[in-house]
Amino acid sequence: MTAPKTPEPDASESSAVTKKRKRSLLRFGAVACLALTAVAGYFFWHLPRQKVRLASRDIQSLRFQAAARQLQDYPSWGLELGRVHFLLARMSRHQSGYVAALEHLRIARAARYDDQALTRERALLQIQNGQPASSQADRLDTFCSQAPEDRSEIYTVFINGYLRERNTAEAIKLLDRWAKELPQDGRADYTRGIMLQRAGKESEALNYYREATKKSPRLIDGYLAQARTHAAHWRYEQAVTAYRRALKVDPDRLSIQIALGKALWILRKGDEAVAVLEPITKSDPTVFPAGQICARHYLQVGDPQRAIDILEPVMQTHGDDASLNYMLGSAYHQLGKEDRSDAAMQKFFAANKVIDELTAPIEVPQSQYFTELVRRGMLNTQYDWEQSIKWLNMAARTQPKNPLAHELLALRYRENGTPEQALRKENIALSLRSTPPR
Repeated sequence: MTAPKTPEPDASESSAVTKKRKRSLLRFGAVACLALTAVAGYFFWHLPRQKVRLASRDIQSLRFQAAARQLQDYPSWGLELGRVHFLLARMSRHQSGYVAALEHLRIARAARYDDQALTRERALLQIQNGQPASSQADRLDTFCSQAPEDRSEIYTVFINGYLRERNTAEAIKLLDRWAKELPQDGRADYTRGIMLQRAGKESEALNYYREATKKSPRLIDGYLAQARTHAAHWRYEQAVTAYRRALKVDPDRLSIQIALGKALWILRKGDEAVAVLEPITKSDPTVFPAGQICARHYLQVGDPQRAIDILEPVMQTHGDDASLNYMLGSAYHQLGKEDRSDAAMQKFFAANKVIDELTAPIEVPQSQYFTELVRRGMLNTQYDWEQSIKWLNMAARTQPKNPLAHELLALRYRENGTPEQALRKENIALSLRSTPPR
């Protein structure tokens, strides 16, 4: 019996199937292209633009480290490159980076950013760098009308300029105008608080700092001003509360973590202080206060081995410091390792001898006074780190136009866990070195 033949497909049916498959492939390809375009648009246009907006908001709240993180990976071919460098210039101005600000403004101009904005920012930079605000008073209204969203920046620079000229009346007049025009701007209250604190009216200043953070909860300097004011009067419980609020706004800011740890230590809350500071000293043993406080805590609670584990990495960069060697010697003694204890104690006694010599009155000619201050600052860096910043700051005040003291202070501030102060000192030194002698 012969099997039935399978009917051959009709040519027209085969053609229709083929066309249908082609249409399906075309539709799939179109959808895939649209999806790829959307993804590419998100990563190459929307996401960078969003970061620029977030950076602008962070700068408005004086959160410069957060803003820098948003801008650091912006592509050189990005559509908003001009605005990025404009914002970087503004950040540099806030951080005393006169030379860097000028360079960013130059790049922003080359990227065809708004000429009015660049002219305005350059004028603010000049005032902040020492030009009298009164010499540009006629431009204030023009600037405010050109950029009403930038009035906080404009008012801040002009007010500080008038204060530098000791024209307090004009500064207060301008501050009143700012508060009236922008009643919900916490930076106006923060600026008024600074003025009151400089005038010795700390309780009034504190009220304005609180009002500033109430109006602008992301204004981190408002919390820090509260904390420092409380700490200056030994109100460390209130200081801790303010530092914790600041950390909620910027949880990664090292200087606030250090300040919080110090305040907790003063309150004899060693466990809490170590919880804040130990991760810092483990990730970066060069940060002196974190390692020192953690080592003291472990010695106090009777855990010398943990103290040694903290101290030895710290002493890779602070090997002759008196306080560290004393703790190291004590820890080894508790463990019965007398040879190591004696070696550390010998370094402690040697350091104390140098420290005693550094307390003697300075008796050098006036021409050598700056050099002597720097010498004492550097020796204290080696043997009594906590005193080093004091001496170097004295040197910087003696010769404010000499970049050397600022450069050395930048190194000490990094070891102090305050990179913001370090950056300011680095920027000041760079500006001084870039300024041709007159």
